[in-house]
Amino acid sequence: MSAFWQSVFRIGVGFFWLFFAYQNWTGHGVSPAVVQSGFLTNPVPGIHEVLVTVVLPNFTWFALVQTAGEVAVGGLLIVGLFTRPAAIVGSALAIYLALTVAFVEPSIVNRWVYYLLVLGNLELAFNGPGALSIDNRGVA
Repeated sequence: MSAFWQSVFRIGVGFFWLFFAYQNWTGHGVSPAVVQSGFLTNPVPGIHEVLVTVVLPNFTWFALVQTAGEVAVGGLLIVGLFTRPAAIVGSALAIYLALTVAFVEPSIVNRWVYYLLVLGNLELAFNGPGALSIDNRGVA
C-alpha cells in the first residue's frame, strides 16, 4: 500500500512542476522584471555574482531552459519514466529556484514552496517511483 502512495506523491510532484511551467507559458508567474531585480539583490555570496554576470545578460535563454526542464521533469514524473534521473534534475532545478527566485518573495512563507519542492524531488530520487509507474512496468 505504501508503494501506491509513493506513486500518488510522485504524480503530485510532477503536476506541481507542470504548474510552474504553465505559469511561465501564460505569463502568470513571477514577472521577469521582478526576477531580474531580485538577481541584483540576491544575498547568497557567489550566486549573486553568477546571476548578475551570466544569467542576467542571457535571461531569456535561461528562462526557456528552466521552463523546458520543468515540462520534462513534470511529464516524466507523472508517467513514472526515468523517475530517479528526472527527480535528480528536478532537485537541481528546485535548488536553483530556492537560491534565486525564492529571494524575490518578500515573505518567508512563500519561499517554503521552493524549499519543499527540493525535499519532494530528493525524496523521489532516493525512494523511487512507487508501484504505478512505467519504471516498474505498472500502469501510470
